[in-house]
Amino acid sequence: KMLYITSFYLIFDSVRMTLNGALRAFKDVKVPMMISFICFWLFGLTLSYLLGFHTTWGALGVWMGLAAAVLISFSLIVWRVAWHYKFGQLAQIAQYDASVVFS
Repeated sequence: KMLYITSFYLIFDSVRMTLNGALRAFKDVKVPMMISFICFWLFGLTLSYLLGFHTTWGALGVWMGLAAAVLISFSLIVWRVAWHYKFGQLAQIAQYDASVVFS
């Protein structure tokens, strides 16, 4: 069971970190930092503690709490990238022809 949780965690965490790097390229660092802080330190740590030490799940509960934090952080980072696509710099790039952007 722990292998499934860990593989789930790693897949979503790697995509989240890639999207985080894309946001960093657009000089958007404050909102992703707050998303990561809230998801991992407040939500993930608390949920990991509760599931790991106050249930019979042990280490599996700790990983489930971390996986939940990654999933929530992933969802919010995807939302932030979509926001940039709709309203930010990506919206300006999307209006141009690809030959203009890459020339």
